Amino acid sequence: MTKQAKNPNGSEAGMPLRASKLIEKFEIYSNSMQTCIMDAFDRIFSQIQSIQTTQQSILSRLVDFEAKIESFHGSASNQKSLLHSTMIKVEADRQRIDDKQKRITWVGIDEQSDEQSIRRFDREILREVIHTSEDDQLIREFEQGQITSHRHSVGKPRRPGERGRIIKISLPTQALRDSLLAHMRSGRQSLTQQFVHSYARRDYTAEELSLDRMLRKEAGDRNAREGKLIYIVRDFDIVKLNTPRDLPKRSSASASPGQIQLSQSTVDMLGAAQAPFTRSRRRLEQRSPSASLSSQA
Repeated sequence: MTKQAKNPNGSEAGMPLRASKLIEKFEIYSNSMQTCIMDAFDRIFSQIQSIQTTQQSILSRLVDFEAKIESFHGSASNQKSLLHSTMIKVEADRQRIDDKQKRITWVGIDEQSDEQSIRRFDREILREVIHTSEDDQLIREFEQGQITSHRHSVGKPRRPGERGRIIKISLPTQALRDSLLAHMRSGRQSLTQQFVHSYARRDYTAEELSLDRMLRKEAGDRNAREGKLIYIVRDFDIVKLNTPRDLPKRSSASASPGQIQLSQSTVDMLGAAQAPFTRSRRRLEQRSPSASLSSQA
């Protein structure tokens, strides 16, 4: 049996070649894995950075929210006081509006020479307008002292020749206010017929007064251009009169003889019934025993 010679290019000689190929493939694979891992870590780090930014924003908002909560708790007593004062104001406004809904404002009635004469005259013209309404409930409430009047502003009489203060009439209910106001608008009575520019309206709120004054200024400008009293304001509307009148004129501070005679006549009328004997006055005296007795005196 012959002995075979070893091939120098055999398996022993080929092992390093296969190993080098394996090493080469491993290097390629490891490089690929390294690249993938690095890319993955880069994405993870990027997400972590985004999370940290979001977390920082949330923490900042939480700090602001905490500061607001502390501020709210710190001013809780002030908020409570503010709420309480607001509720009081709302209630006061509601009461004031309710009171105005039961009041009449009488505009354009001149004043007498002194406060006592003013009160006597105002009482008498109120009594006349209520009794001539022939409304039993109005008359009963007036006789019981439930219907009263006063000049506004109280205690500030006007000088002779100046426009008289408005008269505010207070009634128990809005229904009675509406009834008396309708009667007052139907025509003037004997004691007030000389006040041709007088009128009655409901008691306005501050906002309504502002609107009313604006409309009256516009009507006044129109009348000034026309030279006559043509436009008047009624219930927040500018109304054109069918029959124009002369513009109202105010006398000087010293009263004229006619005005003095008028005031004296009014005082005498309150004591001895020397006013013109009109139909409304006749009805008044028939209903009021005190007036009949004074006329007989």
